[in-house]
Amino acid sequence: VYYDWNYNSQGKREGDQKYFHENGKVMIEGNWQEGKENGVIKEYYENGAIKAEKVFAGGTIDLAASKEYSEKGVPTAINTTSLFCTAVAKSVVNSIFFF
Repeated sequence: VYYDWNYNSQGKREGDQKYFHENGKVMIEGNWQEGKENGVIKEYYENGAIKAEKVFAGGTIDLAASKEYSEKGVPTAINTTSLFCTAVAKSVVNSIFFF
């Protein structure tokens, strides 16, 4: 996974952030404030199709406002297992890059 992150003067992620699939297409894009997700974070499949639109405020997800899609663009139920995996991955990434 490749990434394009920005940091504020306190070393926290700030502003527009992107992760990329190995094929160069965007995997995740969105805005962070004070190191936390804020607003709509979009996730994409490797083929470029939208995978999810997850709504955050201060790092907390709003499940009722969030959406997930199949690779064919059909809305699906929010996968709480993927949210757990995202949280674990974020924890691992933070421990690799910040400690």
